[in-house]
Amino acid sequence: MTTVRLNSADPVSFDTDALIVGFRSGPEGPRPATGAEPLDAAFGGKLAASLSSLGFAGKPGEIAKLPTFGSVSAPLLVAVG
Repeated sequence: MTTVRLNSADPVSFDTDALIVGFRSGPEGPRPATGAEPLDAAFGGKLAASLSSLGFAGKPGEIAKLPTFGSVSAPLLVAVG
């Protein structure tokens, strides 16, 4: 059974199968939701650039999956616009 929980705590150490993070479209590419700074830092400040390289802009209805390769506890990040 799939369980979805909304949480505003630091996502870097969540014990979960996937992190779902909201993004918005900006003039310089996708921008993570407020409070996602620790997540971006875990990706070496390159989270938005990584998603942008996949063609993800953060527009409504867009979805991108990005493996975390150990940057955070969850093995998969799902970005939603």
